[in-house]
Amino acid sequence: PWIHIEVREHDGDGATVNVNLPISLADVALKMAQEKSGGHSHFRVEDEDFTVEDMREMWAEVRRAGDAEFVTVRDGDETVSVSRSGESVFVNVDGDDGEKVRIELPVAVVDALLSGTGNELDVAAAVSEMKDMKKGEIVRVEDGEDTVRIWID
Repeated sequence: PWIHIEVREHDGDGATVNVNLPISLADVALKMAQEKSGGHSHFRVEDEDFTVEDMREMWAEVRRAGDAEFVTVRDGDETVSVSRSGESVFVNVDGDDGEKVRIELPVAVVDALLSGTGNELDVAAAVSEMKDMKKGEIVRVEDGEDTVRIWID
């Protein structure tokens, strides 16, 4: 499978960036980073207010709850929602000025990412899970002028 990243700027000079890589290349890059960092394939998250352990606890509850809409926040012209349907978690933001964010993450990828210990995220495990993902778009951001898309095929 391949991961594709596309960024289109509609203001200024209308720059476009396209990145098309086999997911296996991400494995190679992570192995190189692991060698340079002394054998670590995890990334540490340092935040005094919100820890990876907190994320793991919340994720365990999301997994147990199954399909549901967990959060919907409406504030003026902006709506943010987080839900789960089947084997995917969705984060959607509809903002004023036409801003839209659409994220779809497979449950297995989140499981893998949170499989580290302490305040570590296991990015290598998450990339490995992406190899088995269904084809399709996983992230779309539209802010009214610019677009960012990430998809697997």
